[in-house]
Amino acid sequence: MTYYTRQAPFQNLGNLQREFDRMFNRFFGAGEDFCGQGFEGAWRPRADFGETKEAYVIKVELPGIPAEDIEINYQDGVLTVTGERKEEETSELKKIQVERFRGKFHRAFTIPEKVNSEGITATRKDGLLTIHIPKAEQSKPRNIEIS
Repeated sequence: MTYYTRQAPFQNLGNLQREFDRMFNRFFGAGEDFCGQGFEGAWRPRADFGETKEAYVIKVELPGIPAEDIEINYQDGVLTVTGERKEEETSELKKIQVERFRGKFHRAFTIPEKVNSEGITATRKDGLLTIHIPKAEQSKPRNIEIS
């Protein structure tokens, strides 16, 4: 008699993901960032990171979050954006479906070259936080003439 076994090649991917999560949490510590500060349950806003000849540019989507609830720091080549989207206080609204993230958020960006940290600026428009990080003079590209 012949027996057939149904193969499900992706069935164990969830188990594999949980094992990797456990391994990294044991090694790095669960729910701590690189400064040892907890951010368990934090959400990550979407961001774009690019560069021009003069600067690095980071754009982070933070609609509905006031500037006083956002903190931007630069230290040792890492720019961090942290803050919190607070729960809206509406007693007459009965929630049927909730899809927007609430609570604390945290993003860290490693800047690949030396920058002018004094010249870092941030602006907000239409829910988009734009951070300009000017490159240091020695890291900017330059043309070299042959003599």
